[in-house]
Amino acid sequence: MTLAAMKLIASENPLLAIQALQNPLEMEIKNWYIEHGQMSGDHRFRVLGGFADSKYQGPLDPVKSVNKIEQQVYLRDSYKCKYCANSVLSAQTLKQIEEALGSENFAVSANSNNSRHGFIYTVRATVDHVTPHNRGGLTSMDNLVTACWSCNYGKGGYSLKEIALDDPR
Repeated sequence: MTLAAMKLIASENPLLAIQALQNPLEMEIKNWYIEHGQMSGDHRFRVLGGFADSKYQGPLDPVKSVNKIEQQVYLRDSYKCKYCANSVLSAQTLKQIEEALGSENFAVSANSNNSRHGFIYTVRATVDHVTPHNRGGLTSMDNLVTACWSCNYGKGGYSLKEIALDDPR
């Protein structure tokens, strides 16, 4: 939907872009994400019997922010979530759509999950520490992958082993 809206904006047809984003699934996607997507790692952990890795006691990488290499990660991963393979868009691209259509039609930078447009949750790119930072994972290209918001928030601070995920690298 958002890719179609981007093409319509580029062709200078914002009214059709707004119509493309007014889809009944938008609310269902938003509700699913708010109720389930953010907690999927917790659910997987419990269903798998709560097998927890031992508490990490080692040093943490002093660099936690991915801002300096975020674009490199997205380019390397071809703007695809490495967990679910969905195409994703950067925050900057989504902000451009919001500016072109108005936040009343496509809210990106809202103060709450309920205020954002539902498609944000399916296409918003973020960078994930495969080995979580709080588990000693480094903020380096070798440990970072592109993730959609749903996969990133769903994975949370769990190790891949704890929630039975394959290594996306």
